[in-house]
Amino acid sequence: MSVCARDSPDPPRRLFVRVELMGTKSQRKGARGEREAAAEIARLFRVEARRGRQYCGDPEAPDVRTAIDQVHFEVKRTEWLRLYPALAQA
Repeated sequence: MSVCARDSPDPPRRLFVRVELMGTKSQRKGARGEREAAAEIARLFRVEARRGRQYCGDPEAPDVRTAIDQVHFEVKRTEWLRLYPALAQA
């Protein structure tokens, strides 16, 4: 008699990752926006700010890393901001 994973008391957990593929032009546009945002954050708050994913590579990394505790910067360079999808991504 075989035991199915769904019948076991502790079924294995599955990790679902949403992967979004984008073109080179779009990636450059996003990187440019992140650099601009990092420069403005550094100027306004007088803290070190740099692109987050460039140095970390983690999909959960913020777009701009700073020394400001518990603040996650998600940068969107667009003419029409879709607020709720942007908040869901952050």
